[in-house]
Amino acid sequence: MKKLGLLLIALIISVDLMAQNQSYGVVADQSSIAYSAKHLLHSWKGVNRNVLGIAVVDQMNQQIEQLAIAAKVSDFDSKNSNRDAHALEVLEALSFPTVKFYATAIDLKQSTSTIEGQLTFHGQTKTIALQLDRSFSEEGLRISGNFDVIPSHYQIPLPSFLSVAIEDLLEVSFELVLHPKD
Repeated sequence: MKKLGLLLIALIISVDLMAQNQSYGVVADQSSIAYSAKHLLHSWKGVNRNVLGIAVVDQMNQQIEQLAIAAKVSDFDSKNSNRDAHALEVLEALSFPTVKFYATAIDLKQSTSTIEGQLTFHGQTKTIALQLDRSFSEEGLRISGNFDVIPSHYQIPLPSFLSVAIEDLLEVSFELVLHPKD
């Protein structure tokens, strides 16, 4: 009987802990991921407003437990259709259609967090660390931040214009709005 009582207490505690976690989904029309790139003669920015993702949040502590984000390469818009078409060729978008990030370690402090995870881009997966800001509201969660990507680390050939290659650096920024899923 004593074992049954302990088992029942353990079950109640585990159900209570599970109830504290809530799945949040990215609200695509309120979220974006952008990259900035530079060439000797000019710079540009491409924006993706069709971001997919999910976070698991500990409701009691308002802490992000897990985070996974994905975006189609073809959804980035630099406002120059020729540049975007060439980017799809260079990035081999038919073979590698998405960019994905999956958090593997989350270090939460006040409103700023350090997240380490796996970034999969152009078929290559690398561990990256990034800082993000997070805030909770009645509607959900907002996270934002930025990080750098070195295209050559992902075996991406650098496009060139007038025989000069672009800088081997993409500055990535993101603004994600997530709402609780039912």
